[in-house]
Amino acid sequence: QVEALEQANPENPHFTVLKHEMYTLPLGVIVLLLLSLPFSFRVAQRSKSAIPGMLGSGLVGGLYFGAQFLAASMARSGDVNPVVMTWMPTVIFGSLGLSLFLTMDG
Repeated sequence: QVEALEQANPENPHFTVLKHEMYTLPLGVIVLLLLSLPFSFRVAQRSKSAIPGMLGSGLVGGLYFGAQFLAASMARSGDVNPVVMTWMPTVIFGSLGLSLFLTMDG
């Protein structure tokens, strides 16, 4: 239905954002996993408690969702490219999470 709405209203960026959020929001789970696991393990190895790692992971997750919300808001305004702004937080945080995950000591 979102694709039909986007095709019927090509000048409205709101529907373009909705269409791309159908892909970026589920990928957010993978991005959060890639961010939180390495961050939690690194902090937990340096500390005797897991609480700093969990707090750090929560903070990074909050930053991701905050960036995603701001990017979607900017995309809906129509001032910037809605496709680029919808995918930007997922790509940036996903790249950061992937690099953290690949450099994680097992």
